[in-house]
Amino acid sequence: MEAGLWHVLGVDCGNLPRMLRRSLRTIKKAIAAGTMRAAPLRRMEAESLLRLRDYRAAFEAFAKVARFASEEDLHVATFRLRHDVLLLERLVAAGRISADVGHSAAQQLDHALSSLVSEGCMQGQLWWARVTDLPIEVQVSLRSALYDRLECVCPTPRQEYLWENKDPLNPEIDWDALEKDFLDNGLIVVDDFFCAEALQELWRYSMEATCFRSLRPGYLGAFPWDGCVHPLLRCAAERLEDRLPRILHRRPLARWWLFKYLDPGSSGIGVHADEAAVNFNIWLTPTNACRAGGGLEIYRTVPGRGTWTADFNSVRSDAGQEQAFRAAMKSGGVDYVAYRQNRACVFVSDRYHASEPFEFPAENPRVNLTLLFGDRHEVQRTRRSSSSSSRSAGIGTRRTS
Repeated sequence: MEAGLWHVLGVDCGNLPRMLRRSLRTIKKAIAAGTMRAAPLRRMEAESLLRLRDYRAAFEAFAKVARFASEEDLHVATFRLRHDVLLLERLVAAGRISADVGHSAAQQLDHALSSLVSEGCMQGQLWWARVTDLPIEVQVSLRSALYDRLECVCPTPRQEYLWENKDPLNPEIDWDALEKDFLDNGLIVVDDFFCAEALQELWRYSMEATCFRSLRPGYLGAFPWDGCVHPLLRCAAERLEDRLPRILHRRPLARWWLFKYLDPGSSGIGVHADEAAVNFNIWLTPTNACRAGGGLEIYRTVPGRGTWTADFNSVRSDAGQEQAFRAAMKSGGVDYVAYRQNRACVFVSDRYHASEPFEFPAENPRVNLTLLFGDRHEVQRTRRSSSSSSRSAGIGTRRTS
């Protein structure tokens, strides 16, 4: 497709505006002609706009992608249904949907959940199933429960619009000093990252947003194409570029997500690296909800040059393989960052990293926000000795080699 060709060429040429704008023009023509599905085209449009740093337009485009999600692409898992029942209770309590609608939808979700568990609908499936593969009566219950369509009856609350032009970052942070530390070490830890008002809004959003739609083993993701387009996130990216110009120069916001872990005894995400230049990982759940673990292990090993993304941006399903790989990563040195609400870990994104196994209660699940900037191939790796990384607050360093 012509639009895809110009997008790829623009990216390969360092986000060349001329090629990215040509991609946008061809996308608009294809959407108008109706020759392709709108959702993939709009997602490419949004990603081109991100690379042009037109973040406001990109967020609007991603919102349209979310509205174009098709039933054929819809999946279900038991933990997603349990999550949505709790979500409905929160939305009713917050006055965002009526009690009649909320209670009726919750009953239908409970009915679908009972069918999945007791009638063996998931037998022969993985931990998830495609909705269209389920028995008709279960599909009817899910439709009646507004499964994956809650945003249709749950308007955006007014407080989200108040963040269209507000600065969500903590004004007391010495960003110049942090930038220098990052350029020296490739890893910094920033406490009280968001201002108090922004943190409160992000936590509310994490508990009430209807965009946690991407299924992962034991947790849910809210990606931009799921509708995770709170203006506070856009403003955070814009302000970070203002405050950290040497780190984020020519490295636009690439993608972002919220992860909500629903298994109380989850081990989190295994060892992986991300396809980006700089990773901002911020924890949002109150610290007193953390019963154990919850931090991050950031290894000093990076994927070799030419390694395929699928080889380093995936986790191993076999527990033995994961344990062996984690041990191999630790042998090259590792930085440990303890869990704390509103603590940001900022590091060179292709360093392998993994969640520390954790325990959080169901009513206050572990939620983290990730913002990725730039492309991995642009990273200039300057590695310092292991001791230099330990100067940042909250880091304990141990080299096992």
